[in-house]
Amino acid sequence: MDTLLLDIMNNNAFSTVALTDSINIIPNVYGRLNQLGLFPFKGVTSPLVAVEINNGVLNIIPSKPRGGEPNLNQGGKRQLRYFSIPHFPLDDMIKAEDLERVRAFGAADRNVALAQLLTSKQQDLALKHFITLEFLRNGALQGKVLDVTGAVILDLFAEFAISEKVVNFALTTEATDVDAKCREVTRHISKELRGDSKTYVHALCGEDFYDFLTAHPKVRDAYKFYQGSNPLRDDLSEGFKHQGIFFEVYPGEAADFEGNVKRFIPSDEARFFPMGTAQTFRTYGAPADFLETVGTEGLPMYSKPFADPKLNRWLGLHTQSNPLPICLRPNVLVRGKKNA
Repeated sequence: MDTLLLDIMNNNAFSTVALTDSINIIPNVYGRLNQLGLFPFKGVTSPLVAVEINNGVLNIIPSKPRGGEPNLNQGGKRQLRYFSIPHFPLDDMIKAEDLERVRAFGAADRNVALAQLLTSKQQDLALKHFITLEFLRNGALQGKVLDVTGAVILDLFAEFAISEKVVNFALTTEATDVDAKCREVTRHISKELRGDSKTYVHALCGEDFYDFLTAHPKVRDAYKFYQGSNPLRDDLSEGFKHQGIFFEVYPGEAADFEGNVKRFIPSDEARFFPMGTAQTFRTYGAPADFLETVGTEGLPMYSKPFADPKLNRWLGLHTQSNPLPICLRPNVLVRGKKNA
């Protein structure tokens, strides 16, 4: 067993670099926000991100070499904050009984089988990191990035004294002008983009909000004489576009380690945000807390093998991700309510 683990740890195929490359190749197929590509990933070289607000826009300050010329602050009413990028480690192991199933003869055969075990473990661990990232990004869409425990990682509205835009759609009132409510949302977002572009406004809706919206008489009247495919008569499971906003139901949720289910969006609310922006949404990724990654640009995930230090009964697999999703123009985030 000692020789086997020593061979594994010395094999380049099972090195930190190889396993990190491998886990980052696994496609992220989880989460609507991931599918939308709303928060592109950008690696940074420090576990701290300096954020400056100027005229309602958050600017990420570029890193500089230690001992070099610093960034020059322009003065005025700009505010500067430093935020820690959260750290999400998750380990698993391959036990001795798992290794006993690997063919004992032929090193190549053994290594291939072991690689398959590690790949399976990495896929399972990566999915949990993907779910965590989706949860964090949903928080960023609400201006408040939370840990699954409820602890606040970053509250942009509180940090920079920004008021969240809330629109009461009053969907239980038949006389409500829903079109006017939609225009209130789109005009606000267009104004607050402050130079960035958009293609359209997207709305992720809780089930209750969505059901009342699609059943509202003012909305249905708008499509009464609609020619061709009627979005309210046909299948609504994929969403529909109305007044420049694409509405879709979003029942996203995930469970923590204790089995407590966390809903991403309350059932009676909707979250509105611009799509097609160039500079508004980012996911900043810090390097791993390994000596060998100090000062390097962060990657989406890291994976590193380690051996049982006492009895060599198992091979450990350490993974971690270090992401901070952020909206650099938090004033564009709009919360819709079914009722006041």
